[in-house]
Amino acid sequence: MNIPSIPTDNLYKFFAITGIFIFFGTLGASAYLNFTITKELDIQDMNQAILGKRIDYNTSDVERLNKMRDAAEKSNQVSKAKIDNLVKRVKKVNQENAIANIKNKYHTKRIKALIRYEDKVKLVKWALLAIGLFFILAGFLLWYFMLQNPIDKKLKAEASKE
Repeated sequence: MNIPSIPTDNLYKFFAITGIFIFFGTLGASAYLNFTITKELDIQDMNQAILGKRIDYNTSDVERLNKMRDAAEKSNQVSKAKIDNLVKRVKKVNQENAIANIKNKYHTKRIKALIRYEDKVKLVKWALLAIGLFFILAGFLLWYFMLQNPIDKKLKAEASKE
């Protein structure tokens, strides 16, 4: 009974080609993820800057409204309705400020989470690149030293006999 030998030539090449796919697939995926994370970080930074300016503006607006209210209360010429209106505006601006602060905290947390995610992506990227490179080198070296080199030696020996 004749048992066929395993086609190791194809196995080694499959090993090497798998490594190539892992290596270049990782490069492509990491470039895409890097672009996506960078874009999201830029958006979060922009939102945080806008909210910071809004908070600054609202704070100065509250100060201005408080001064107007204090001046209106000191002078007896301003009606109670106008003072109440100023108090309502101050409360509304304070509420907007509180909401902006909450959004600002959210954006800060989101930025920190994205940075942690980016670090994990880098770790996985380097691990997959190393695995892909190992597969490439192992596959091609095994193919060369186990198959191609003996064939070359055999052909060289046959050529020297003739």
